[in-house]
Amino acid sequence: MRAVIAAALGLLFAQPAGQPYVGNWTAEFGGQTFVRLELTATESGLRGRMSVGDGISVDLQGEVDAVAVPAGEPSPLSDIVLRDGMLSFSRKEGDDVDHFQMRLAADGTADLLLLLTEEERQEAALSGAVVVKPFHLKPLRSAARTTRAPTEKSYPPPGRLIDIGGWRLHLNCTGSPVRRRPTVVLEAGAGDFSVDWALVQPGVARFARVCSYDRAGAGWSDLGPRPRTWRQVAYELHTALKKSGTKGPYVMVGHSLGGLMIRVYASQYRKDVAGMVLVDSTHEDAVLGINGKLQRQREVSQGRRLPPPRTKMTAAERELSPPEKQQAEAFLRQIGPLRIGRPYNQLPADQQAARLWVMAQPKHYTADNYYMGEEFADVYAARRKQVYPLGETPLAVLLPKPETGNPPPGVTADEWKHVNDEKRQQKLEFAGLSRNSKLIVAPNSEHHIQLDEPAVVIDAIQQVVDAAQRRVRLRP
Repeated sequence: MRAVIAAALGLLFAQPAGQPYVGNWTAEFGGQTFVRLELTATESGLRGRMSVGDGISVDLQGEVDAVAVPAGEPSPLSDIVLRDGMLSFSRKEGDDVDHFQMRLAADGTADLLLLLTEEERQEAALSGAVVVKPFHLKPLRSAARTTRAPTEKSYPPPGRLIDIGGWRLHLNCTGSPVRRRPTVVLEAGAGDFSVDWALVQPGVARFARVCSYDRAGAGWSDLGPRPRTWRQVAYELHTALKKSGTKGPYVMVGHSLGGLMIRVYASQYRKDVAGMVLVDSTHEDAVLGINGKLQRQREVSQGRRLPPPRTKMTAAERELSPPEKQQAEAFLRQIGPLRIGRPYNQLPADQQAARLWVMAQPKHYTADNYYMGEEFADVYAARRKQVYPLGETPLAVLLPKPETGNPPPGVTADEWKHVNDEKRQQKLEFAGLSRNSKLIVAPNSEHHIQLDEPAVVIDAIQQVVDAAQRRVRLRP
């Protein structure tokens, strides 16, 4: 139980001309009020009160361009800074310190953002207070403003929204097209987004046109028709590339479950694929932990036929159903403020902020592929029918250091070792997908090689692009 602490804390007040910082604001998280802020003007500057979470309250006082020294009892809140329409503060719980930002709107509402690393709050140090980088959020210009800026305005999509046929995919292409050089397409793993390629895409853009994107329902993309089968994903990506004018052939790069998705893409659009890079890809015969149990995914299949891709969607599918939305919002309330941890804390600060915004969207937590077992079984059966399904297509297989760590609850150490040993052997077998393949081990990486050692991924992509353009074998 947190005690109510009334402490006088410094408030930096660097007010642009004509910008008001007097009023009341509330910021919600998961449908509940998380922060309340009250500020009034006095002859000596500003005074107010701030409440955070359950039972933490502090008194505030400060002057223009000055910071008062914190006084009174120690408070779990510190580094309270007001600047350019942004309130920043830190909250300590036990040994953990969380850093927050609030963008103050004139209608009394505020967008709340949780930050986690010291690097995100080191833009400047003023009299012991820390100014947090505002991540491109613009200050309010006038007290007459009466409407809240949409959350999307804070984090506009870095790329284009391409209409697929009633729903839109976010496609972010950078780099200049090079004659006869294939375009690189980046497919993220399950739960990841286009921003998670931020350490790789700029490097690839130096030698090729490169596109990251968000699958329907993820990132900045609209919800798409269901079920979200891998063939549906392939159809939508293929359509988005064509409609955007992004010409093939393509070097497909897939991480984790995205590796299986680009293999399905290649099976559907074989002539479009000039090369492939598998970044610690999931195997079609993998044993994964689902709902606390280790299960071989293809054995979960009920033998159902995979439905063909849908080219249209109903009006009702464009939004989450009320039960889906309620379930997602309840989950967000349960987990509390979102956090950025490993490996995503290696992303640039603005990409971390965008990732937090994306993760706060209820659509992110909607399960929408009811055929997962059938998907694994289908790829498994297709692989057994063909020795080298990619033929002479250049293929780079990237693996991290061998997995270690403690087994999950209910799994013995021997069982866990067997699962990891089998998984490693399966991934070594990826080289057999093509006669023109190369195995690359990233010795300092865990599962997200593109974040732990992006240079390894960039170099592998360049090798495959060069081999595809010149139609030669990959160098040893």
